[in-house]
Amino acid sequence: MRVVTWNMGCGPRHSTYRKSHAEAWDYLTNELRPDVALVQEALLSKVEAVRDTFAVKVCELATGVDAGTAVLVRGREVTDAKAIAVSASSYAATVEMKTEAGPLTVVSAHVFPGKEQHADLARLVELLAGTFDGPVLVGGDFNSARRFDEVYGGKKHAGFFGAMAAAGFQEPHWRIHGKEVQSFWGRQAKEAYQDDHFFVSESWAGRVRECRVVDDAVVRRVSDHGPVVLELVAEGR
Repeated sequence: MRVVTWNMGCGPRHSTYRKSHAEAWDYLTNELRPDVALVQEALLSKVEAVRDTFAVKVCELATGVDAGTAVLVRGREVTDAKAIAVSASSYAATVEMKTEAGPLTVVSAHVFPGKEQHADLARLVELLAGTFDGPVLVGGDFNSARRFDEVYGGKKHAGFFGAMAAAGFQEPHWRIHGKEVQSFWGRQAKEAYQDDHFFVSESWAGRVRECRVVDDAVVRRVSDHGPVVLELVAEGR
């Protein structure tokens, strides 16, 4: 099972990536070909347009907002999962899907990098740990990277990753590669930050086969984030 998380860069109405959004969707659906896609800052018109191929769940959004966070699942039965509300500016969309290994709750998350970011991250950890009974896979743009602590000092970002581990979630990319890889190259990025991550319940960690950041000419052109691709198998190691 291939899962992709991607911030598609179309949140602000003035975003230049809106002009290339059709190309981004084509790349997502025809090149990356996910069974499950977790998208953030995606235009809702494009999300709605793939309902003939994917089951779709979109986060709660304010009136007039035309881009947001969603989960898309292809070829598998899905049901509504418990909704989680992080804050007025940080979003999550959740579904429960059937897999060969049993039900899996899937969460697409987008944490806003404002003054309340670390409170939102702490709230997200609390919700993920306390809301769902079975295994959980969460991916998205957390606007959090270990590199932030190295550049600016402090331990707030390390605290988030530590809290996720303490709550029973493994981060596949870090576990496999032992390092972060740049996934964000917006104009304000002075350093190589990996803002985009997957986390999976420990009971599913053995099903991970691959986790990588896609960084090529196409994704650099169509978004300020790179997709992260996660490969899972039904059988554990």
